[in-house]
Amino acid sequence: MLKRWIEFQERQRVLFLAGVAALFAAGGYVALHSEIQAFPELTNVQVQVITQFAGKAAPEVERQVTIPLEVATVGTSGLIGQRSVSLFGLSVITLTFDDNVSLRQARIDVDQRLSDAVLPEGVRPGLSPETTPTGEIFRYVL
Repeated sequence: MLKRWIEFQERQRVLFLAGVAALFAAGGYVALHSEIQAFPELTNVQVQVITQFAGKAAPEVERQVTIPLEVATVGTSGLIGQRSVSLFGLSVITLTFDDNVSLRQARIDVDQRLSDAVLPEGVRPGLSPETTPTGEIFRYVL
């Protein structure tokens, strides 16, 4: 089979070179138009809302912070999952989005919705950094 392939290249040199040029052109197009990431993300787009409510017990954090934030973010477009953890003085809500939602757009939408939540005086929710745990593992392992 290899012998026939080499013979084809010798007989149809122009056709072969045109095929190689087309292959390089297609590769160049893909390289220029694809999103290349140094540390590819394997999970769905996730945004975490982290809120401190100093000195309050977990049930109080749940009632006064976590539940109002969950209600405010539940209708965000592309949202497919919502999980929360309420600890002593801390509320963490993880929002998972569909694959077709960009991380930037998800963060903007969540940030806009956070302003709708009625929270106790002095409590300000914040968003986690733009990386997820999987991305951090890749960064430190590689």
